[in-house]
Amino acid sequence: MDDIVRRVRGSVHLLMLLITSFLLGSPVGSSPEGRVLHQLTSVLAPYGIETRWGHPEEPQGDVVRLLPLDAFQGTPSFAASPSWEDEFLDGMDEAVVLPNAKRAFLSFTEADLESAMVIKTALERQLGYDVFAYRSLGRSQPWTTPRRAGTYFAQANVRLVVDTPASRRSSGVAFEKRMARLQSRRNS
Repeated sequence: MDDIVRRVRGSVHLLMLLITSFLLGSPVGSSPEGRVLHQLTSVLAPYGIETRWGHPEEPQGDVVRLLPLDAFQGTPSFAASPSWEDEFLDGMDEAVVLPNAKRAFLSFTEADLESAMVIKTALERQLGYDVFAYRSLGRSQPWTTPRRAGTYFAQANVRLVVDTPASRRSSGVAFEKRMARLQSRRNS
């Protein structure tokens, strides 16, 4: 039954996207993230993952959404580690931007790992992106350092977040949102 509900939800969302695009012109076409979300809508819908842009309301229950990192609205319950943040920033400062690369940075929490891996696979296989995810299935610890994460973050031309109740409480995801805004200013 849950599978049927997810498919219907995904189909309704896709229909709404098509109607909105037709009536208003594509609301997602102006940013790389918007174009990616538009392309992934039908791919992710069967998995119960909705794509959104703008500033959506807080997800309830087990709703999983994918949206641009800079549109994320979180209220973390604790602060991230200052040393982790410093290393991440050092990595951003050291990065050499690769203008023609298709690189995506995916922000998520450990609780959202399975959904994040579905999204990562879709980005790689359907759209040809090289995707950075700080954690991976089968590992209890991150696979890289905060410095390398910061470097990849700065090199990514698409930054997305898995928006769930868990990510809205995450200090790490909130920090990455602040860095997305900083990186946007740096690139302007």
